[in-house]
Amino acid sequence: MERFANRLSRAYARWPNAILPPQAIRAVWRIRNILRVFVSDMFSILRDSQQQVSALVAVISAYAAVESGGLATFFSQIEKLDTWFATFLAAVPIWILINAVRAPFKAFEEEAVKGVWFGNKFVYNNPELLGAVEWRPEDNGTAKLIEIKHPQRDSLANVEFEFYPKTERVRAAVTWVSNQRFPPQMMYSWKDFGSSGVRINRGRLWVIAHSEPKTDPVIIRVYCHSFVIGKGGPND
Repeated sequence: MERFANRLSRAYARWPNAILPPQAIRAVWRIRNILRVFVSDMFSILRDSQQQVSALVAVISAYAAVESGGLATFFSQIEKLDTWFATFLAAVPIWILINAVRAPFKAFEEEAVKGVWFGNKFVYNNPELLGAVEWRPEDNGTAKLIEIKHPQRDSLANVEFEFYPKTERVRAAVTWVSNQRFPPQMMYSWKDFGSSGVRINRGRLWVIAHSEPKTDPVIIRVYCHSFVIGKGGPND
């Protein structure tokens, strides 16, 4: 389901905004986010103790229903099976139902914590850390990959760089393809070299930078302030 939602959202991202209004773009994003939360919570029992407790409650409830004669229609075909096996069969749909009901509320809560929508533009309450790389002079001419879970795949992101330690000897940029490069002279001529706009390509960005010789290693953190879903910019 999540894969289908990803394909649907990428397809919408390629449509002109004139065809798809901001409300529809936002609705597709929210549906995808709800599906992501649902799938994640379905398997979170393997890693989350709170979810294990919820699953235990579901099993106990199903067992009580079996013992009390409830769910008669559901179990009419498995009357001869062991009760605990029947309980497991009953717990599965109950577990699915619990997560299906919770997913929209949890997704909307996560969205409110992260930021707010303005049309088809999502603005973070606090800059979202997309990833960090270490850059040395010998890395010049290469590109370093950052895998992104948020913001939306194929959206147009407004990103900013943070250098640690702070330095004027390193220039950085982000690209949506791994083989794009900028001449060092161009990068050092940029006045606002600490920010950039880039289309996120299938949840991936590449950091390219240039460090002057004999410069100590620098940590480059990439933050996102906002992203736009759909074709073009927020004012298109």
